[in-house]
Amino acid sequence: MYSCYAGKKIQCNTFAFEPSFFNLELLSKNIFVNNLSSLIKIVPISLSSEKKISEFNMSNTEWGGALSTFGEKITFDGSDLKSVFKYTTISISLDECINFFNFPQPDHIKIDVDGIEYIILSGASKILQNTKSVLIEVNENVKDNKERCEKPLKDSGLKFLKKTPLDYNNVGAFENCYNHIWIRD
Repeated sequence: MYSCYAGKKIQCNTFAFEPSFFNLELLSKNIFVNNLSSLIKIVPISLSSEKKISEFNMSNTEWGGALSTFGEKITFDGSDLKSVFKYTTISISLDECINFFNFPQPDHIKIDVDGIEYIILSGASKILQNTKSVLIEVNENVKDNKERCEKPLKDSGLKFLKKTPLDYNNVGAFENCYNHIWIRD
């Protein structure tokens, strides 16, 4: 949805990382229906802190489903993930995407990966040095999660702008989940 919004609203080139093959079908259909194939590139692998082979653990097998994770067995709220389906796949770091695939330096990054945001950020130290903004979903209820996400962002010179509640922010385990927005001065 966010990739399509970026393509439609501001006509920007977007790289959409999506390791769930249940979600790839919906993503590609949305790109096709909205005539965005020239702007959105689908990257069907996981992001992590490094290149590796590990399990993609899914908590559900619904198209458009969420609450899955790569290389870890935790959920967005820090609890143990009850995997209903898993498969072995590969990951790459954001920094390695620039070097290996020759991806362009991103101006803006959005990360929502259900609890492993800090792991992806730890593999993005070079990219973050020249990124203009980062929007990252953070569950502030998880011990040290906010701090682990903030460190690489601060180290890269980004400044915290604001946090906005999620649409479902006040519901159960999603209480205290926010989109944190970081910008470069």
